[in-house]
Amino acid sequence: MPLIFEKPEAPQSILPFQGFPVEVKLGSSSAVLYGDVHSSTLVTSYLQLALLEKLPVYHVSVGGSYSPGAMEKLGKNLSEFYFGRAYSLSEIADAVSSIEEGSAVFISGFSLLPDLSPKGILELVDLADGRGLTLVLSHFSLSLNELDLPGEFRSHFYVPEIFDYLLVARTSSYRGHYRLNLSILKAPSEYLGRIGDHSIQVDGLIKPLL
Repeated sequence: MPLIFEKPEAPQSILPFQGFPVEVKLGSSSAVLYGDVHSSTLVTSYLQLALLEKLPVYHVSVGGSYSPGAMEKLGKNLSEFYFGRAYSLSEIADAVSSIEEGSAVFISGFSLLPDLSPKGILELVDLADGRGLTLVLSHFSLSLNELDLPGEFRSHFYVPEIFDYLLVARTSSYRGHYRLNLSILKAPSEYLGRIGDHSIQVDGLIKPLL
């Protein structure tokens, strides 16, 4: 297939919640690492809700790595939210090739898939890009190596350079107050000044989920 050049158009974008340091562009691809269940539930839920205001959202959980119950707690309209489980990259590729173009697809527990390969990940991102999908691949790790976050992305996603966004999220709490600690390793060039570490107070956001 020949390479096609087009004049770039300014894509639409969404902000998961107030204080989040970057907007997520529709049609982009993201790889997200979570260091605890709180950050995984918080960021995934609010990012999905923000996307649901513009387009259908499909969530594929590898095994039991995610439950849609958290979304239900927030009491929003979930009529365009769809949930399923998968156990192989080939299953996910089949699903991505058949869902509505321009939708959002979340895949949690991504690096648990047994048939991952650099070639397979490249093909998945290419497939999502060709169909105008907003793709978010994530993994929750109990043993996140904070001293080598680039190596963590390489270990879990093989070819992290292919993604538009590389994010690491974890929470900290003290006497019932919560902060989301977010590291941005990669984002579109207009967010160059946001690369690095951010700490965001999330008491009001996390309370309905607890």
